[in-house]
Amino acid sequence: MGTTLNQSKQTFRAIGLVNELNLEREDCEIKVKDKDGNESTIDGERIRGKVAININGDIKIFNVFVNSKTSKGEDSKQWKNAEKMLELNPEIGGDSSKEPSLVSITGRVDENTYPTDDGVKTTLRWSVNRISTSRVSDEDEHGCTLSGVFYIKAIRAEEKNEEETGRLLVTLCAVGYGASPIVIETIVQEDLAEAFNDMYEVGQTAQFDVDVVTEHIGKKTTGKKAFGDSGKIKSAGFDREILVIVGGDEPIEEPEEEDEDGNIIDNGWIDPKAMKMALKERDIKIEEIKKNGKTTTTKSAKTTSIKEKKCMGAKKIESPIPDDEDDGTDPFNDDEDF
Repeated sequence: MGTTLNQSKQTFRAIGLVNELNLEREDCEIKVKDKDGNESTIDGERIRGKVAININGDIKIFNVFVNSKTSKGEDSKQWKNAEKMLELNPEIGGDSSKEPSLVSITGRVDENTYPTDDGVKTTLRWSVNRISTSRVSDEDEHGCTLSGVFYIKAIRAEEKNEEETGRLLVTLCAVGYGASPIVIETIVQEDLAEAFNDMYEVGQTAQFDVDVVTEHIGKKTTGKKAFGDSGKIKSAGFDREILVIVGGDEPIEEPEEEDEDGNIIDNGWIDPKAMKMALKERDIKIEEIKKNGKTTTTKSAKTTSIKEKKCMGAKKIESPIPDDEDDGTDPFNDDEDF
């Protein structure tokens, strides 16, 4: 295969209670292209903002941006779902006489790079594809899991105070629109570190399941003092969100199988040479942002369904990988599937 990058398959699924809504519905102009590639604008509507979800007491923010029309000028199949988001009942600012909405959210991660006073910061943007109230029940475990095909950029031992903790720090890369890398920093816990090192190495491609976990940093004050009592103001540390690899498949080999026309069949393998080139281009863009103060968002890839036997661990949230386009059904209607 040539040194090219195809969009990689990745999606997240989260289950929890709607904590707060910050969504706006507004009129807008939507850019469209005709079949010859000519650009113009049409009148439409947009729903955008953020949805905060309470996942086992931790609050996670998800981004929403949906236009009523597609880039082809057609009615968006996601619009009906976006309108239903406005009807969700949040814990904060909602109807206190009713239970807050229990939802299942699916979407993709994007890379968001922006200038700061100290230089440039790159974060993951958790972009919503769909929200459902019918495809979730009170018995479902709450959590958030990112699943997809990733390139392994780096594996290194975690150190604290110049001592190894037993955990691994693993840098994964997805491929977004325009062959842009999406860099994702993850952790492998100590009990899986040896198995991970035995199975994977830098430069390989594999399907991984990654859980979103809240980790406490700093000491927690417990127990009695040897003399007197604790001070009134305690240094309790802080919580941070980390991404933990909980399962993975065997590495994906470079494809050799051809279709009937003689074309190599794409099996998800990410070409290391192409990825290294794309990462260099990413570094150049980041330096440009440092210099010019411009903001850029990298969109993530289209995704299709994946279901394979796991080689290590088991993920928390079973995540169907949705198509980029909605199928037109209403996930808020119990009589309809999606």
